[in-house]
Amino acid sequence: MGTHVSSFFFVLAYSAVLWVVVLVLYSVWIEPFDFGPLSSFAWRSSVLLTIVTTNTLLLKTTGDLINLLVWWLGMLILFRRDFWESRVLVMMVWGAHCVAGLGLGFAISNR
Repeated sequence: MGTHVSSFFFVLAYSAVLWVVVLVLYSVWIEPFDFGPLSSFAWRSSVLLTIVTTNTLLLKTTGDLINLLVWWLGMLILFRRDFWESRVLVMMVWGAHCVAGLGLGFAISNR
């Protein structure tokens, strides 16, 4: 049980860092991301990141594909973004999450 909890918080932490980094890059390269009040943004982000982390850990084989849908629905529902408007942001954050997950999996398996 302890390893599952620590794995959850580890994946949640690197997902949160990736989320912030991708938002900064998106805001600089593409367009500013209007996330509203910081408290509202933090709450919405924590909900989205918790769902993504849970999917990543529970659905090891299909979690990445389902997370694509989760990121997109999160942009549509939680952040009230247009489907077409959020496509670049979703691909950036989903791709970064997939690459980081593969890199971490590779690093752990070769330890």
